[in-house]
Amino acid sequence: MTLTQMQYVITLAKCLSFTEASRLLYITQPTLSKQISLIEDEVGFRIFHRGKKSTALTEAGNRFCQGLEHILLDYENYLDVARQIDRTEEGALRVGITEYRAVHGKALYAVREMKGKGYNIELVSRNLPDLLWLMAKGDIDIVIRPEQYNLSAPPEYNRQFLYEVNNCLVVPADYPMPVDRQPRLSDFAEEDILMVGEQMPAFEESVRESFESIGMTPKLKRVEQFSDLVVTLASGMGISVLPEEHFLAEMPGLRFLRMPEILPSRIHAMWRKDAVNPAIAEFSRLVEACPAEEM
Repeated sequence: MTLTQMQYVITLAKCLSFTEASRLLYITQPTLSKQISLIEDEVGFRIFHRGKKSTALTEAGNRFCQGLEHILLDYENYLDVARQIDRTEEGALRVGITEYRAVHGKALYAVREMKGKGYNIELVSRNLPDLLWLMAKGDIDIVIRPEQYNLSAPPEYNRQFLYEVNNCLVVPADYPMPVDRQPRLSDFAEEDILMVGEQMPAFEESVRESFESIGMTPKLKRVEQFSDLVVTLASGMGISVLPEEHFLAEMPGLRFLRMPEILPSRIHAMWRKDAVNPAIAEFSRLVEACPAEEM
């Protein structure tokens, strides 16, 4: 039995529908039916009762599927550890950072020092859910991410503070501003503040806290993807809050307004406590050893 065939059995066991299971597996229903028959011939017993209108697990099939799930879980765990060991043997460190951000300060110092010592450093930019999923799989060693104030790391992860990044209100360059004073956050109380879907809950909460600190409730409007936010802002059709390091800060049609009411992002490095790559410890050590002039 191959791993793919194991996945066929487990998926069908969960759906108990050849139509739905084949859809989830991206194969045709006849192909799935044939594979299940081949597997049952191989193991020597019926895994499923097949009726004209229903599919059910046999008692033997139910116990068999429980075992298959344990086998696949063990496989993923061993694969995870092996990937980390492989990176260890290659002197490699994969660092994930959330989209449209850059590595600064202590983290940049640590990365440069490690590259100078011969480490193979790879930076990976994804949205936060994807980064956390890759780290959970063992495909990434460290994630550099913004976090909320007073937000504790999950118990299975270590966390290390790196630096703060100022966040700015982003408006079209021709947005009308007060002529006799500096703009305040309250001047934008009636504007929709564009935010990106469910991908940045900590950042969204920080924006809420910023407005609530001056007794206001922000009118947050969500768009589905970063690309939607970028196009809307670049077209001068909305305002948002973004880190001052965002690449849009170089766009002539936009203004990044730094306001004291807008909370900065606290950037942390995060990694699994059970990680086996010693390059993680070296990164953490260099972060703590970073000279003041490099921060």
